[in-house]
Amino acid sequence: MRLVVGVNHAAPFHVGGSEKVVEQITESMSNDYGMDCHVLAKYADGVVTRNGVKIQKTRDQESVFLRQLEDLKPDHFHVYSDSFVYWSSVVRNAEKIKADKSIALVGMNYMRSNPEIGRLFKTKKDQFKVIAHSENYLDYQTCDAMDIPVNVIPNAINLTEFCDQGISFRKKYGIKTENLILCVSNFFPGKGQEHLHFILRSLWDRRKDFTAVFVCSTVNFQPANVLRMRHSQVMSKAPYPNRVLVDISRSDTIQAFRESDLFAFPSQIEVAPLVILEAMSVGLPWVSLNVGNVPTLSGGTVVYGEKKSQGKWQYSVSMYKDFTDKLDILLSDNELRKQRGEEGKQQILAKYDWSQVRKQYYKIFTGEESP
Repeated sequence: MRLVVGVNHAAPFHVGGSEKVVEQITESMSNDYGMDCHVLAKYADGVVTRNGVKIQKTRDQESVFLRQLEDLKPDHFHVYSDSFVYWSSVVRNAEKIKADKSIALVGMNYMRSNPEIGRLFKTKKDQFKVIAHSENYLDYQTCDAMDIPVNVIPNAINLTEFCDQGISFRKKYGIKTENLILCVSNFFPGKGQEHLHFILRSLWDRRKDFTAVFVCSTVNFQPANVLRMRHSQVMSKAPYPNRVLVDISRSDTIQAFRESDLFAFPSQIEVAPLVILEAMSVGLPWVSLNVGNVPTLSGGTVVYGEKKSQGKWQYSVSMYKDFTDKLDILLSDNELRKQRGEEGKQQILAKYDWSQVRKQYYKIFTGEESP
């Protein structure tokens, strides 16, 4: 069986939550189920075969892309996110694409902002299997209101990946304080790293026992790179010890999760953030705004927003204080941190273990139960 996935960004050319999910899906379908898997990515750089999956660039024109897809002769064509550059073309030409089709909405931001395509998609809903990552976000709720059936498939963690990496992250990166507060997130508008700085500065006024580590990857979006450079400049003058680590290895990132004491997630808008699940998988307690499906997750504590603008929670003085208080409480109570960490690990095992979730994707792609 041949599975083709359409995306804007894909590993190994870019690293982020969506890229990781697509990599997880395609490598699992290839290695666990023997599918012939191809990824067509808008921003790929050349052609790469990685762990059994062929990743290549989409063609630059709509008609040429459709021929490219036709030439691959997929049995199933899956689009990850309606932000995919050719999603509107896929909807308009759905009858001509001779393959079973599905889409993971990942927020449904494009169609909610372009209602004409949303309405057309509704008329062709029988040609697509639709996936949302949780029931409590706008993509699922919008489809429910439009009478479009949705399959809920959560993001999940491959627990075998999050084993000890055989290195000391603290030693390698010179972490000398008792506590390590970790933030893993690429820089985009709304990811909130600039707000976390103010929170950490307030926390430093209370206690002098932590280092803040920011892990991110280079992205091909200039405003994001400007945000990262500004953040690095601020960090160079921050009163608390910190590291801004760009494009470090996956092994180092996993070990950072394993050796940290708290995970701080200041993002103002999300659907189903994979990094929170990654923290939970190693028993790392977290503090986050109530973005996406985060309020349904165990293993941490939620800071509730007060006001949104353009879909993003807007930080206030009281939210800064609440975030700081919750970091402080967890750092001050070892038993509470252990309790939260264990709660997170148990929820991963019960609901977000990739060895079980992969079976749901297999059924979407094949129409059959996983062998």
